[in-house]
Amino acid sequence: MPEQMGSVDSKTDRQIAEEEAESDLHKPLRQLLVDVHHEIILRDRTIPENVAHASKRIASIMVRVADLNEQTAKRLNLLTLILVILTALLVLLTIGLFYLTIKLIPA
Repeated sequence: MPEQMGSVDSKTDRQIAEEEAESDLHKPLRQLLVDVHHEIILRDRTIPENVAHASKRIASIMVRVADLNEQTAKRLNLLTLILVILTALLVLLTIGLFYLTIKLIPA
C-alpha cells in the first residue's frame, strides 16, 4: 500500500484523490459521462493514461448509480411499509364494518 511507505507525496496524492472523488460525487451523471469522453480524447497523454483517467470517471459513475439505487431502494421499502400499514387498516375497518352490520341488521 503506498500510504504505508511514509512518502509525503502519497499523502498529498491521497488528498488530491479524495478531493477529486468528492467533486465527482456531486456532479450530475451526464457531466461525468462528458468527463469520460473528454478524458479519452485528450491528446497530451498516452492512450493508457487516457484510459486510466477515464476509468476513474467510470468508477465515479458506478458509485453515483449505486448511491441512487440505494436511495431508491430505501424509498421503496418505506412505501411498501406504508402500503402494508394501510392494507392492515383497511382490513380492520372492513372487519369492524362487517360486525357493525351484523349487529344493526336483525336476523
